[in-house]
Amino acid sequence: AIPASYIAVTGFSDGLAWAVAENSPPAAIGSYGQTVFTFAEAETVRIFSEGLAAFSTIQDEQERWGYADRKGRIVIVPQFYSALEFSNGLAAVRNKEGKWGYTDDSGNLIILFQMGLRKHKDLPDIPLVIDSDAHEAEHVGRLWDEAIGHAGPGSDDRQRLEQDRLKLG
Repeated sequence: AIPASYIAVTGFSDGLAWAVAENSPPAAIGSYGQTVFTFAEAETVRIFSEGLAAFSTIQDEQERWGYADRKGRIVIVPQFYSALEFSNGLAAVRNKEGKWGYTDDSGNLIILFQMGLRKHKDLPDIPLVIDSDAHEAEHVGRLWDEAIGHAGPGSDDRQRLEQDRLKLG
């Protein structure tokens, strides 16, 4: 059993969970409660997804987000103003101007910063990435790209996406 000595924990994802003891930085723990690594650099952490966890640091009195791997190595230096979990090889990230784009697991911006983020009225707990005109949206991790007329990276079912597009109105 995992000892009840933490003040906050996340659920397990990719075999690890985050745990925080009082006056301590976040620690990644394994399924038996063993500390895998302590992440002293992190102010805030998100669950692991596809082997990476988003984390924030404070730089020049502002929060910046990057990603660390399952061994605690920083693989994408904190540079974003917000960052979500990876899905299908991409993660939504926000720039200083509040626009969202997608990065790959090496920190390469695959879809440029151009979108807003808002919640759909029928899906209040699921964020949606929308184009700058707020015409259409897909769940984070599946971008509908009207300009090139196909589903974005990670989606393999164009016809289903065309039928299931969410109209924002």
